[in-house]
Amino acid sequence: MASDAEQGPDGIHAARDALEDAALSIRRARLDLQDMHEQVSAASRALSDVERQVRSGEREDASEDMNRVARRSQEAADLGITVATRLRNADQHIAEAQDHVGRIDTSGLSAQESADVASLRARVDSYGKAVQLAGPMATAASEHLYGASHLAARAAQYDFSEVAPSEALDAGSVAPVAHDLGRAQEAERHLGRTVELADDVGQKSLDSAQMAQADTRALFEADRLSRGASDGQAPLRRRASAPLTRLAPGWQSSLGGNPPLLVILRCPGASKARGGDSRERPSELDNGRRH
Repeated sequence: MASDAEQGPDGIHAARDALEDAALSIRRARLDLQDMHEQVSAASRALSDVERQVRSGEREDASEDMNRVARRSQEAADLGITVATRLRNADQHIAEAQDHVGRIDTSGLSAQESADVASLRARVDSYGKAVQLAGPMATAASEHLYGASHLAARAAQYDFSEVAPSEALDAGSVAPVAHDLGRAQEAERHLGRTVELADDVGQKSLDSAQMAQADTRALFEADRLSRGASDGQAPLRRRASAPLTRLAPGWQSSLGGNPPLLVILRCPGASKARGGDSRERPSELDNGRRH
């Protein structure tokens, strides 16, 4: 459980993780919706075949086609339940993101960073509302599809050859199936548009989170470095060390008691720091040894 208040970068990072989880659930829901749409369309085509056969008098395959309506509607209804489950998962992740964003401590942020956090909070709230709106639509579409499947399975037992076409279409078994299937198609279309809108709002929420995260991280890093410099810590840029001048060890044995020679021992990078030649020069001690 996070603390009551969170620093900007930490809170936004946690919110972004939750938003990414929500976006994954929404993307999976959209894939399931594509399959659901295909099944609903297949059920509608099968029902159209039944109506055509009843009107034309060629009713041998009407019962089998009605069974096909029942199967496709059942499969579509099951997919609708899967979509509703994914939307609930997304809603939970969004609620988590809202919790993190709501507890971000903006007291140490600039006016611009505070505005970024406020904008992110508003986008996440809109994301949550869109997902919450889509959930009941998925449930309603599944209910209509289950109803159509049940009626179609019962209608498949109907003997279409024993009644007049008008009776089979209007007062018989076809009309109720068409009614529920039509409502399911309408609900499925509304659901698809709403989930697409939620996905778009979610992507904008992620973009806002990335922007706010980058801005607040830079601000907190600059503040940390500023505090470090005021505490007397070494600056970020490393200064080149000055050359060290000292007596070379062992000069007495090397030179046979001659007066000591000063040898310049160069530290790495010293000549570069002064803008001079970076190549090492032979010391006077080496010259003395060559003599």
